[in-house]
Amino acid sequence: MSASKVLRTVVISLLLAVGTPCHADEASNEDASIEELEQQLSFGATQHTFGDYSYIPEVGKDSRALTCRIKKGGRVLFKYKPYYKGLGACWIEQALAPSEFITNKLDLNGLSERLSKPGQSKLPAGTDVTGDGIPDLIIGVWTGGAHCCYNYTILSLGPKFKKLGTIHGLDSEFTFIDLDGDGACEAVGADFNFRYWNECFAYSPAPVVILSLKGGKLHLAHELMTKNLSVAEFEKRIAKLKAIHQPKGIPADSILVSSGLWAAMLDLIYSGNGDRAWELFNQLWPSNATGYWVTSSTQNEDSPENKIFDPSLIQSDSKIERKKFLSTFKAQLAKSEYWPAIRKMNGW
Repeated sequence: MSASKVLRTVVISLLLAVGTPCHADEASNEDASIEELEQQLSFGATQHTFGDYSYIPEVGKDSRALTCRIKKGGRVLFKYKPYYKGLGACWIEQALAPSEFITNKLDLNGLSERLSKPGQSKLPAGTDVTGDGIPDLIIGVWTGGAHCCYNYTILSLGPKFKKLGTIHGLDSEFTFIDLDGDGACEAVGADFNFRYWNECFAYSPAPVVILSLKGGKLHLAHELMTKNLSVAEFEKRIAKLKAIHQPKGIPADSILVSSGLWAAMLDLIYSGNGDRAWELFNQLWPSNATGYWVTSSTQNEDSPENKIFDPSLIQSDSKIERKKFLSTFKAQLAKSEYWPAIRKMNGW
């Protein structure tokens, strides 16, 4: 098999790691994504010079960089070593150029989907991404495996070399772009802290996170993540969730517990509406109600009001008490590396 064909196989593996489009009308986007990722890996498998600094990859048989080094004057200042020999890849991550949807009134609805579309223009590698006027380099890494893991290390290539920080993306890719026009990039990705928590990976919620690179310090961009939620919109969410988790066909003192419940809670918590998350939970799950675990695949989230739930889908050993669910949810929430910042954003 030629090196180009092997590289394409690696690219497809990377795309599968985060999920590929499943609709026929998205096939062209999938092809474009493969081509774009091939170019990215090929660029990362080539030696480059940024002023006094050199990026030197170690390329495997399949034309991808397995390791890379940053050198200055013959001295190695940074080196990436793979977690597992022969697996994964590393590359130079390029930030997206600001585009037409970046406005003074930033709309975050569907932001991740818009940023992931192929064909968007990118800033040259070695561009300042922290707003301090000093060139930076972002080293992207995929460790290999069915899903995990993506890491991004930001390096400052000034007179004094600095490692500014590493984003541990777990199952999430991150996109770098200046969202608010302040001259510094933000990193947009997802927090997969709840992957496989009482649910399969496909239905595991992963709330969006936005990290600021301004000043060379990685921190949660509270002002960009916070969303205003009207009373009407909040009540609309509760009504839809009640139809899903307390559908026709189950006793009045019961609630179906699936990832849709904690996905809604996480969405509120990660948008600065944490107190609303507890209010939503209390309205959906009264203190006298018993919960029953079900998978999201058994529920109709598109038109729940038209479906009568089949009680036979509830297994006899699937009972979960309200207090236990809430305590284990909070314990899992606290395991996120973003938890201290999320707690601060919500004023807790």
